[in-house]
Amino acid sequence: MRKRKNRSRLRRVVAAIATTLGAWVVKEAFDRHYIGVPDWGVGVVGAIAIILWLSLFWSHAEVKKHRQLVYTRAYMSLGIFIATGAILGGIAWVITRVVTKRPAPNRIELSVYPPFEPAYKHNKKALGASGPEEMEQPVRQAYHAEHEHAIALWLEGDKEAGGGGTIYVLNRDSNWTGVNDPGVGGKENYWRDDERVIQKLREKFGERGIPPHDLSPPYGPVAKAWYESPKDWREWIGWRTPWHCHYQNFAVHIQRFPNGLIIGPVRWGNEDLLRLFILTYTNDQRIDGKWKQEDDLMSNPPKCDPPPTK
Repeated sequence: MRKRKNRSRLRRVVAAIATTLGAWVVKEAFDRHYIGVPDWGVGVVGAIAIILWLSLFWSHAEVKKHRQLVYTRAYMSLGIFIATGAILGGIAWVITRVVTKRPAPNRIELSVYPPFEPAYKHNKKALGASGPEEMEQPVRQAYHAEHEHAIALWLEGDKEAGGGGTIYVLNRDSNWTGVNDPGVGGKENYWRDDERVIQKLREKFGERGIPPHDLSPPYGPVAKAWYESPKDWREWIGWRTPWHCHYQNFAVHIQRFPNGLIIGPVRWGNEDLLRLFILTYTNDQRIDGKWKQEDDLMSNPPKCDPPPTK
């Protein structure tokens, strides 16, 4: 009999610990996404836990005294598990907030960039219902090209913060991948000249380095990445269509969300019609995932300049 009681107590302790850890994981997930746990919410949870704890023991006493109320063992165990988990979770919260003096999470309300609002509403669940992780960022310059099998979009990084650019490769199968800019400045400006790019590709790949007559070679950082990793790029994105575009003067914007980002506006070819790219993550590394596009009816068409050749 004593062994059975000991096992029952052990199960309750294990269940209480598991409940506490589960609550802690949920709390950390909320904190990470800038929602946070309000102080009054912790007090309410603690009060409910104490009331539930006392009511369970009162009910148990009534059962023993009057033999009239019938509570199943499962109900009693479940109630004690919940109460114990809530109390231990409150203690853990107090330790992390008071003892370690952990700063409260950032609760500043961040707004969605107005031209992105319709796209965000349509993809709120996929991008993260908690809203943006940061304010939108205008990109000083960007490059956009349509290839046979993918769209290549290069965004200049924040040079003052030491960040390089990023190439977003949006495949026709709705998958995307982010690649660090290999860098084509200084003495490597030849990657911006179609004739010199074809010359280098032909020297390395022979006739396979010459695009068909109705297509063009890759440009800039995409051309360099293609040259250095042909197996990853040649079959991956294909040759470039003749049209490509260089956006300047902070015409393109990007805004990041817990589960993805929105980039735009960019043109539909030579037309004044605009679109936004909605990219969602498939893992915590945030370097690939799924993408889709939506029309942008709010922004003014950005000027499409010929990409520089030097």
